[in-house]
Amino acid sequence: MAESVPSAGLVPCVAGLPDGWAVEAFSADDGAGTFTLVHEDGAQLRVVLRATCVPADDPLDGAQNEGVEQRMTGGDDREVRWTSTFTGGCVVETLTVPHAPADDGTLEIHEAIGFLRRGELAPV
Repeated sequence: MAESVPSAGLVPCVAGLPDGWAVEAFSADDGAGTFTLVHEDGAQLRVVLRATCVPADDPLDGAQNEGVEQRMTGGDDREVRWTSTFTGGCVVETLTVPHAPADDGTLEIHEAIGFLRRGELAPV
């Protein structure tokens, strides 16, 4: 994923999956890296790393990582989007749920997504 956006100073990672969540897909191309997590109830979180994003005009989310500006947008009762911008890149997390509204148990997956500085990554 890190190689897909070489300008990104941070790379998204999963600190640990809450109960009921699993990795469904991963892809990395020039310009974007994506992974998708799914919950046993049908909820899905898609995480996309890009060099640039157009952040929403929503206010900054209260929970900020150092060097990251994060905004949360609620598309509707079945979708929540977080856009995180940082030096050289951005991450868009889109949570979709089969039931409305998304409950706190489903929203906890967002807390499992963190960032590593590019220099902290081990060479492969």
